[in-house]
Amino acid sequence: MKHTTSLADFLTSWDAALSAAYADIELFSAHRVLTSAQARHFVRVFYHVRGRFCQFLWTLGNLAPHDEFKLLVVRNIQEEFGIPGGRSHEQLYLEFARSLGVDLTHELASESSYTDYAREFNVGHIEWLASQPWPAQFAAFAAYERLDNLDYPILHRLAAKFADEVLFFSVHCEVGHFDALQVHLSRFWQQSAKTVVEAFEFISRHQIKMWRALSSDILALNNDVAQYPEMLS
Repeated sequence: MKHTTSLADFLTSWDAALSAAYADIELFSAHRVLTSAQARHFVRVFYHVRGRFCQFLWTLGNLAPHDEFKLLVVRNIQEEFGIPGGRSHEQLYLEFARSLGVDLTHELASESSYTDYAREFNVGHIEWLASQPWPAQFAAFAAYERLDNLDYPILHRLAAKFADEVLFFSVHCEVGHFDALQVHLSRFWQQSAKTVVEAFEFISRHQIKMWRALSSDILALNNDVAQYPEMLS
């Protein structure tokens, strides 16, 4: 069945729905200021939320049906590494963490701050990708990249309240990953708008669920820190 909404109109409504959902997440409140313990906990957990996007890209690249799509994934990875001539996004994040006294050098291996909800978030992406045809997989990739333009201005505002070293967030406010995918996304929209809509809706539901869990976890820390003083370190 032909979808009566244009892709541009759908994207506008998707952005608006996400923004409305984010407005109800306490962590994202313009008036919210984190304690030092909350800020450090955010740094540790968000490392796993954003740092394991490599698994998403690896899965997508291996599912891609031909070189044109594989190269789109490779170009994304190149940008993650700071190519050409820059520092990798991982390095920028580690510097952000160190500026707050958090050393994440061994965190990828130790997973000491890898919460259940962050793990569920990352695994959920991979499981969903594995269950879908390529047009849906690609649409989910496009949706996830579009999130940068919605999430990172909010995250930059949050991080700038408790850190001076926020280049990681500034860089992500300026990326144009989604733009490079629009030609293919438009083609898939013409083939099956329903497939694109369902992929975008999965990504938005999944993202909102994670942000709500992270918000609750971070803001509950004031009550838990007396029981778990190691969270202060």
